[in-house]
Amino acid sequence: MAQLARDAGFQKVEIIETDGKPGVFATLDAGASKTVGLYFMYDVKQYDPSEWTSPPLAAKIVDKPGVGKVIMGRGAVNQKGPQSALLAALHAIRGSGQKLPVNLVLVAEGEEEIGSPHIRSLRASRRSRQRWRRPSAYSCRRPRRIWMAMSPSPSAPRASSNSN
Repeated sequence: MAQLARDAGFQKVEIIETDGKPGVFATLDAGASKTVGLYFMYDVKQYDPSEWTSPPLAAKIVDKPGVGKVIMGRGAVNQKGPQSALLAALHAIRGSGQKLPVNLVLVAEGEEEIGSPHIRSLRASRRSRQRWRRPSAYSCRRPRRIWMAMSPSPSAPRASSNSN
């Protein structure tokens, strides 16, 4: 995830260790006056490979009867598809010589499917604490309030007026 963020143009990318899977904190400074927060997850639900007609983690293009060609892979629709589309859009914008109209702050975690048990430690990690608690260079006074889920997952962090 960290390398994907770098490749998409995020200038600062940091892998943050937790007691579980590591998280990624990244910023893309477009010089804009507003900042949008993005929440990504990089895990998938448990699966039984015997229930799949193609390798579940290969993301193969297959012919599905009655539908046509589809990308078949665990997590392809849930988060990986939308996340890939956003990252591809960032590549396209940069490739066309354009600038984003907003700055981006990205937080990615690998435990959403098990209830995000370490998301608080990701936010509270010593290395990221200052970024979350002080006004940033992106004119975003309280970045912890701008978590934005890429899909309507009930366990994804949501915007909050809570100061934690």
